[in-house]
Amino acid sequence: MRGQSLTSSIRRAFGFADRAGSLKPGKDADVVVWSGDPFEPLTRSKAIFIKGEEQLMTSRRLRLRDRYCDLNRPYPPEYH
Repeated sequence: MRGQSLTSSIRRAFGFADRAGSLKPGKDADVVVWSGDPFEPLTRSKAIFIKGEEQLMTSRRLRLRDRYCDLNRPYPPEYH
């Protein structure tokens, strides 16, 4: 697998292969679930887990877009 060889080379180079780089109990793990090959330009991340906790797939830009997308809805409470 291309991804495994990439992570194993990096963890060995930086000297933390004993505590990271694989999905085993007691090891640190940050995982990204991709929609396809992560090296393809059109592939997007579907889920991100950092230290076992799923991260929100949103940003301030997306929250602002959603907030003002419907121009007919009332102003948010912050504006009253």
